[in-house]
Amino acid sequence: KTGLIAHYRGVSGLERFGEMHVGQGAYGGLAILEDGLTNVAVVANARDVEARPGSINAFFEASLQSIPEIARKLDGAIRVGGIRGVGSMAHRARRTTGDGFLLIGDAASFLDPFTGEGIYEALKGAQLAAPVASAALRAGDTSAAALDRYRMARRRTFTAKRQVCWIVQGFIGSPPLMNYVTDRLARREDLGLTLSGVLGNFRPATEALSPAFLVKLLRP
Repeated sequence: KTGLIAHYRGVSGLERFGEMHVGQGAYGGLAILEDGLTNVAVVANARDVEARPGSINAFFEASLQSIPEIARKLDGAIRVGGIRGVGSMAHRARRTTGDGFLLIGDAASFLDPFTGEGIYEALKGAQLAAPVASAALRAGDTSAAALDRYRMARRRTFTAKRQVCWIVQGFIGSPPLMNYVTDRLARREDLGLTLSGVLGNFRPATEALSPAFLVKLLRP
């Protein structure tokens, strides 16, 4: 994934909440800033950005215009400043522990901005790492074996949530399916509360992985 971001003035129809909108091959986000500015972002496949026929400016604007709701809200808005980007964002370390090191936050793995909660995972990872690192330093043993408890703790803590995020990524990759699912979530408050609770890390991720939940979500 490659993330592109710019500030706009005069974006219409926004309230106090940020918004995410899914298009074909990309999704965009809108968030109100100070002084009448709005943060406007696009996340697209890195290969599409690399293979673009024109400038990055043209690609960014075309991506925004390809998402109807964002295009509508940007009608008449003016971009302030240039476009900033980062990519490829999607990465994962092969190992989160080894001789003399353990990885936390973005150094350990990538969280897609659509599901977010990267700050939570970084803080939770630090909480898991602290007692392991402290014990290793006190013992004078920072070998991979001594730090492996952190790797196992990460697996227990984050694996189920990661699986939910992968399912959501599958929805994002298919706008018709995404529209179907969001309609179901809007009409079934219990489903929406469960999924938002899981993505917000205040409900167990296993709730959104249960066959009963998935059947209710996908059944016509």
